[in-house]
Amino acid sequence: MVPSFIIQLEELPLNASGKVDRRLLPEPDWKRVDGCSYVAPKSELEASLITLWEDVLGVEGLGTEDDFFERGGIR
Repeated sequence: MVPSFIIQLEELPLNASGKVDRRLLPEPDWKRVDGCSYVAPKSELEASLITLWEDVLGVEGLGTEDDFFERGGIR
């Protein structure tokens, strides 16, 4: 498995048992991902699907060329 995003942290957030607390890890800033270029929807259907994806993923600024899984969707 290859990570699609790497964030450098000063230290990892730990829970009481000393394990990494994944809930406290920062979310990636997908707007800064290299190679991502915005492609606007060409139809009402594409615009509706993008709105749905943005709601599901909790991100803004998705385009028609964005990959659902690379932008945070779970396989």
